[in-house]
Amino acid sequence: MYVNILGYGVTNKALVTLLNKQNITCHIYDDKYKNDEIDLMGNICQSFKKIATLQEINPHGDTNLAIISPGIQPDSAFLSYFKNIISEYDFIFHIAKGIYSIWVSGTNGKTTTTEMLSCMLNAKSGGNIGIPLATLFMQDYMCDTIQTPIDIKHFQHHKRMSENYKVYDVPSMQDCNALWVLETSSFSLHYTYYALPNIYILLPLSQDHISWHGGFEAYIADKLKPLQYMNYAADSKKHYALIPRELMQYEVAKNIITSTKANVMLYTDSRDLYAYLQCEKKYFDYFKEPFKLDFMVAASGMHFGNVAFDIDNILEYKIGAYRMEEHKKHGLLFINDSKATNPHAVLSALYTYRHHRIYLILGGDSKGAKMDMLYPFLQENKVKVFSIGRDGAMIASECRANDIWVKKCFTLDNAMESIYSVLCNDYTLDSINDMDKHCDDSNRPIVMLSPACASLDQYSSYKERGDKFNELMEKIFE
Repeated sequence: MYVNILGYGVTNKALVTLLNKQNITCHIYDDKYKNDEIDLMGNICQSFKKIATLQEINPHGDTNLAIISPGIQPDSAFLSYFKNIISEYDFIFHIAKGIYSIWVSGTNGKTTTTEMLSCMLNAKSGGNIGIPLATLFMQDYMCDTIQTPIDIKHFQHHKRMSENYKVYDVPSMQDCNALWVLETSSFSLHYTYYALPNIYILLPLSQDHISWHGGFEAYIADKLKPLQYMNYAADSKKHYALIPRELMQYEVAKNIITSTKANVMLYTDSRDLYAYLQCEKKYFDYFKEPFKLDFMVAASGMHFGNVAFDIDNILEYKIGAYRMEEHKKHGLLFINDSKATNPHAVLSALYTYRHHRIYLILGGDSKGAKMDMLYPFLQENKVKVFSIGRDGAMIASECRANDIWVKKCFTLDNAMESIYSVLCNDYTLDSINDMDKHCDDSNRPIVMLSPACASLDQYSSYKERGDKFNELMEKIFE
């Protein structure tokens, strides 16, 4: 027997390692393979383009298990060839018994909230945060005690023959073999039909990955999918979900939330959760927004789910890089918010620094999301916008239509050069080195990279884009 692997990124590479340790070979499909090849472990490696040939040979398709990379578009034509597609979550939660898991999803703040939960629980974290579930599994379980081939055949049979096989019992915290906090993307949720969290924490949603999901309501439905499948659990009351109250305005969300048998708590904002949690004010004041909400959601989710945690651990937590990361230089405050890949995240950052004069770098690949929510703030607060990337021209055009100062820069290099010139002109400086004479912490100008867009049109990741911003800050504003 073999297992199909659709896409060969970080997630599926770990799965292939696990399967090969069980003496199971894989048929790996990824466009990085230009020619058919067999690797050292005996895995057959082919391009997605090869599937068209396979469909001609076998029009009935392949019924072997197929584990899909979460980023693959659901409307990809080649998917019809595979009759038993599951997610990484489904596979791992099927073969690993006794996992107590907390899943974190939302549009923004997933990584921060996952890290905060892990910190207060002293637990392992994984998923979209960068550590595949298969890696966690190999760390926590003795692979030679898992009868993976038998489990796979068993799962294949029931996956095809019985919808009721989604029903299973999750362990209590006292009875679990492992505790995982998982950052969970909408892509992973879209392809997941079996795995369930003990606690599901959903941060606020805004338009993101709209082109991938085919619309905002479809995006919402995928984000709320765990609530639907909690109805199939052996005991729905063992499951807990913390959900933004604002989703109730959408019919698709209202139907899912009101029909779930699980325990659901709706929340409005960080103050609402502070009133519920009733923790000391020093914890509430420790972070500024939007990280305050991330912390309140994390702590409230554990409290609601009756999970013991050490809130004092949060005082040791540091916000990660590329998330409203601050650098002071020559009287200027530079904000590296490269991880802000949608408008909602940008609006949070802008509001935090609303009392400052802001020079904002905006643009990249918008992924079909509209920027409309930004324009009232930009116009009212006289923010100067420097647009970059694939959708930079569209953003510049819309800014002009909304009476917002904008300069179309195309690249981050051009944007930073332009900001330097505009700053010198605005403050009538011969050199940016003179800025210290004009500003203190209360009124220092802000140069902000908070692009509201993905980076892949020009960079390999938001991290590379953020590193480039820091490099240009040192080079241009020396």
